[in-house]
Amino acid sequence: MRANLELVRYLVKKFPTIQYLIGHHEHNLFEGHPLWREKDESYRTTKTDPGDRFVNAVRAGVGDLQLKGVREIAAEKKAANIAVPEEKSEIRLDFSMKRLYYFHE
Repeated sequence: MRANLELVRYLVKKFPTIQYLIGHHEHNLFEGHPLWREKDESYRTTKTDPGDRFVNAVRAGVGDLQLKGVREIAAEKKAANIAVPEEKSEIRLDFSMKRLYYFHE
């Protein structure tokens, strides 16, 4: 856990425009969000890692960084009148967008 927290802090310091911290299993929640970028629609998979318990522990450990998570994504989509899915799914983000794609234990 400590290494993950240090990595998040390092990345936010190195890339100060990072705003989001999501788990791999949460990335489909970005679908329809202005940040969603999909290059290959055939590359859709369901992820279960690293799981809510782990991601919530990471979020708690870096809470002072005020990174946005799934609640904020849903609120942003709702404010933009974009349908918010009932269950978790995936998204592919990359560093060229200066957003944090998730890493796991």
